[in-house]
Formats: sequence, structure tokens, C-alpha cells
Amino acid sequence: VEMFLAPGAEVFVARDGKEVADIISELTPERANAVGAAALARVRRDHTYEQRARLVDQALVALRGRRGVAA
Repeated sequence: VEMFLAPGAEVFVARDGKEVADIISELTPERANAVGAAALARVRRDHTYEQRARLVDQALVALRGRRGVAA
């Protein structure tokens, strides 16, 4: 999860049921909205199909270059 969203700022992370309960017990509507809005902004900025397609294209170009395959 940490590779995609910032824990505590863009997503809540819990290791067990007690941590889930702790997070929920301290959560205010304002904080929930702020974390949700931050997550949505991050996903729209960094995790789109367009972003993934670019990464795949870059990986394929790099692979082609290492193998010496002509374009």
C-alpha cells in the first residue's frame, strides 16, 4: 500500500482488528473527508491507465534496447 498511497495522509492502514477499531474511534468526518480527498487526488494524478501505459511502454523500450532489437 505504501508504494501507492501515503499511510495516514491518503489511506488508513491497520494490521489487525484492534487497529481498525482504534482508527475508527479517533476518526472525525473532517479527517475522513480530508484523507479521502487526498487519496482521490493522488490516484487521479499518479495511478491512471495513461500512467500505467507509459510505464509499460518505457519498460518495453528499455527491454528492446538491452536486447539490441531494431525499432
